[in-house]
Amino acid sequence: KSEAKSESESKSSPKQVADTKRAGPVGANATVNGVATLKQTPLDTTTIQIIDDSAPGVLNFSHDSYSVCESDKLIKIEVVRRFGGKGTVSCKVKTVDREATSPDDYKGIDEENPMVLEFQEGEVSKFIEIEVVDDEVYEKDESFDVVLFDPQGGASLVDNTYKETEAVANVVIISDEKERRVVDKMANFFSMNYGKIRIGKQKYSQQCIDAIFPGGSTDCKASAGAWVLHIFAFPWKLLFAIIPPVDIAGGWLTFFLSLLGIAGATMFMADLAGLLGCVAGLPPAFTAISLVAIGTSIPDLFASMSAARADEYADASIGNVMGSNSVNVFMGLGLPWLIAAIYWNFISAPADWELWASRYRDIDNEELQLKIDAVLRHDEGAHGFFIVPANDLGFSVGVFCSVALLCLLTFGLRRKFAGGELGGPLWSKCVGGSFLLFLWLAYIGISGLYIFGVIEIDIA
Repeated sequence: KSEAKSESESKSSPKQVADTKRAGPVGANATVNGVATLKQTPLDTTTIQIIDDSAPGVLNFSHDSYSVCESDKLIKIEVVRRFGGKGTVSCKVKTVDREATSPDDYKGIDEENPMVLEFQEGEVSKFIEIEVVDDEVYEKDESFDVVLFDPQGGASLVDNTYKETEAVANVVIISDEKERRVVDKMANFFSMNYGKIRIGKQKYSQQCIDAIFPGGSTDCKASAGAWVLHIFAFPWKLLFAIIPPVDIAGGWLTFFLSLLGIAGATMFMADLAGLLGCVAGLPPAFTAISLVAIGTSIPDLFASMSAARADEYADASIGNVMGSNSVNVFMGLGLPWLIAAIYWNFISAPADWELWASRYRDIDNEELQLKIDAVLRHDEGAHGFFIVPANDLGFSVGVFCSVALLCLLTFGLRRKFAGGELGGPLWSKCVGGSFLLFLWLAYIGISGLYIFGVIEIDIA
């Protein structure tokens, strides 16, 4: 049995070895179910060049084209000798300008004074070194040609037919990637800005036409009522028509000029409201919380309305109300008070001191009057200061905080029962809007009663 098995294995083995040789080289042996098998590995190949040393050979470039970055400052171009290596052969080398020019972009080789490339017997490779000029200025990709010509010693160019008189390789000079990215970004920026400026110019012209003509066009036939409203609103239309569209300067010019326009309109309305209160004989405190407050809050009102209609949620409109009031309180009061305090602390002219003291002489406060007298006598350590009499401010702030808490409580209840602070079913809109209007009227009414002396509360 042992001899039969060995004979069987010996008969199968040649077939396995033959298959393996056809498939690939034999690797390590393995055993599967007691039968020997052969492991195959992938083929590795190489090319062996046999040089015919009985012929001079053919000279040509190893590649048809090359590329080099300006920052490399040098390129090596390989010239190879094929199909022979007998004797000493040579050829001449020159460069030909294309987009790149010598000596601005590279150090060229003139045809009248060419480089001689010489191969000794058996030598099959030579390198041509050409210096590249790095001018640190962004340019498009440029190229030049390197040419082999006038072979000597029996060698030929390109092939062994002796028909070619020149061998040519193209060299491309690539600008540095860093400079390319910077310049491309600048180009895209200015190209984009030019397009935006062009669009903004068209919008600018259209909004000026809209401000001048009712209906926004010379062809529009407006009614008598539209003309009346247009005449009354024309100064405001013209004022805000000079504000450029957001397509110019990335919108920043629009932002700052809009702030100036809103500030100018607010100042005008505040002065007009104060003048109206003065003519009507209303106390300044009541005029401030009613007429002046309405006049200065109208821009915020329309901004909140626009935000509420355009946004899916109430964040923008309520945030606008909170933000605008914060700016009014902290910057609108804090910045003027800071400037006034610094001014009166460092002023030293006697005439100004008398003007300063006359502002506070009617305040019934003995300690304050003693400090004013010390400043007027120029006592050591005495200096001017800025005073804002509270008068009815404390009571008004207390009423405001009370109705503000009720307002926040209303928002919380609306979120729970109506599904959101704004909007919702019709009944929630009517109830919520009416209650908030009532809170404002309550604030005006209670504060007015205190200002007119109907309610007397000592909050000192």
